[in-house]
Amino acid sequence: MDELFLKLSGVLTGFDNLNPEAATLYHKKLSESNADGLESLLLAFKALLSNPEKDVEELVREKIWTDDTLKIVCKSIILIWYNAAIMNANNVVIWQAPPEFYYDALLWRAVEAHPPAISGGYFGYWRYAPEN
Repeated sequence: MDELFLKLSGVLTGFDNLNPEAATLYHKKLSESNADGLESLLLAFKALLSNPEKDVEELVREKIWTDDTLKIVCKSIILIWYNAAIMNANNVVIWQAPPEFYYDALLWRAVEAHPPAISGGYFGYWRYAPEN
């Protein structure tokens, strides 16, 4: 089921080179908080994969994203990958991934930035325009 979770995560996040170790952890943590919803979502996604006539992303938009119950679980998957955390309905973090997963959160790739406190540059590097 981790492989299916990883594939669905790629479709939902827009990134196809996701960390399999993170997928295992995120799948486990999301299962602990919403096992029935996650299982239903993965079964629905698996059923979509058997339809080779349409693009998988299009099928997810049409069949899964339009279902309010499944959409909530999809949002949880997106948030855990981008933030390396699980938040409750009030946007309070109820679980934070270990640091190595936080530093690899998709947020940093999406905004093309580094996590706070990890610059890789010398003191004052920020005053010069990037070379690329």
